[in-house]
Amino acid sequence: MAAKESFGTVDDYVKAFENARRKKIHPNTIALLRLHFKAPYHTATHEQLAKKIGYADYRGVNGANGRLGSQIGKALRMPAAPNPEGARKPF
Repeated sequence: MAAKESFGTVDDYVKAFENARRKKIHPNTIALLRLHFKAPYHTATHEQLAKKIGYADYRGVNGANGRLGSQIGKALRMPAAPNPEGARKPF
């Protein structure tokens, strides 16, 4: 049986996001989070979000989400996920 993963508590996430805000989340990243939240069923593709925020394509949204995810992952002390080549990329 696989070990049970812990993704943190609500309080852990609140603290992680507060910490990220203190470290200055880019205003476009905040705008993307708000757009995603306001989307029907909180569901949107990166292409849809990019169009709404004025990015040329999905890659800007992908990068912003990746940077924010890294910040939150570090704050929660989560282990890095393996990349496609199998090596672990540090947060």
